[in-house]
Amino acid sequence: MFNTWARVSSLTLSSYLRTPVQSASVELTQILFDEYIQGLPERPIIALLSLAPLPGTVLLQVDIDLAFVIVDRLLGGPGQVPPQLREPTEIEDRLLRELLSQLVGNLKEAWRILGDLNPALEDLIYSAQPVVQAALATDACLKGRVAFNLLGRPWWVTFCVPFPVIEPVARQLNIRMLLDVRRREPGRDENLIRRRLEQTQVGLNVILGRASLSLRDLIGLQPGDVIRLDQPIDRPLELAVAGRTRFLVRPGRVGRRLAGQVVKVLSEEESKNGAGDAGNQAG
Repeated sequence: MFNTWARVSSLTLSSYLRTPVQSASVELTQILFDEYIQGLPERPIIALLSLAPLPGTVLLQVDIDLAFVIVDRLLGGPGQVPPQLREPTEIEDRLLRELLSQLVGNLKEAWRILGDLNPALEDLIYSAQPVVQAALATDACLKGRVAFNLLGRPWWVTFCVPFPVIEPVARQLNIRMLLDVRRREPGRDENLIRRRLEQTQVGLNVILGRASLSLRDLIGLQPGDVIRLDQPIDRPLELAVAGRTRFLVRPGRVGRRLAGQVVKVLSEEESKNGAGDAGNQAG
């Protein structure tokens, strides 16, 4: 359940943050709810989740450093942590709620072994005080820590699932049920991952042309100088995806914006060998 959620959520994070995010590891332990409360950091960020029709509340804890990295990326920054930690502002809170709602929604597919759930983000809090009412101090809890690799370092997201939440379906959690679910719904994980991938944004580059200059000429460039490109005016331009030419386009405008109209989709062989011949044919 946690591994599936981690895989799908890494795709969600990659799409939102426009940078690669990989799920690294999952750690599962059983603790008392009071032990979880005592282990909370000074400035926790905790999402309160419902899993209707199951009773009770599940806690989703995000490292405050990770929260600020996410916010910085969403606002167009490189993903930095502020020098002094603080509570998120109203705008930052709104951004975090929107992203966490997406991550919570991933539980519907990832935790389908528990039944037809309707997970929802009920609230986002920045203090441990309201959390103590989520369960009894002596309730057993499943603590699941999921690590994501983001911007070159691991970040942790922690679940706390009180036993009363899953008690109605606890007897069903066995390997036979897992195999039955997979047998009834083959390829569902793959379809979900495929849908998430299709929503992932990628950068496109239209190449106007190329030129080779000596270092002397490059250093001597001045405003007004003209660089002659190798691109004939009657040949389509190359459109590159992740550094490889995949399409040929003709330049133009849509309203007041520059645009490129796709005139040819290159095959794998054409993309690998270069778009010169294909461009001549399309031209």
